[in-house]
Amino acid sequence: MPLLSPDQDAVVRALLRDAITTLGVGYRTGLASALARDAQLLLDVHSASAIEDFTQKLVDDFQQLVHDHFIDVSWPRCPLHPNHPLWLRDGVWRCTRDDVAVARLGELPAPSTEGAVDHGPL
Repeated sequence: MPLLSPDQDAVVRALLRDAITTLGVGYRTGLASALARDAQLLLDVHSASAIEDFTQKLVDDFQQLVHDHFIDVSWPRCPLHPNHPLWLRDGVWRCTRDDVAVARLGELPAPSTEGAVDHGPL
């Protein structure tokens, strides 16, 4: 079983930071487990992938998990239009509606607490 490279580990940590910041610390254990499992699966299947490919696949798969399990079907929420998610492209979370960069992976700001909903544990 291959180990994560330092670059891959940094990607996992950045995505975990974004998830905890936006979904809440109550998800920490479940999110960390899901990301570790997904990262290991990617390594097992795509061990020679470039870091960009690893990053995009890990983020896409994790985002799909958050949506599919109804944790937050708009995760991570666009701060400009909260009814749709941001999408990661080239290491940057983007609002695709306005085609603007919002934050680099790992640097999403905490959401406004106005109208916040507790989604419970993962």
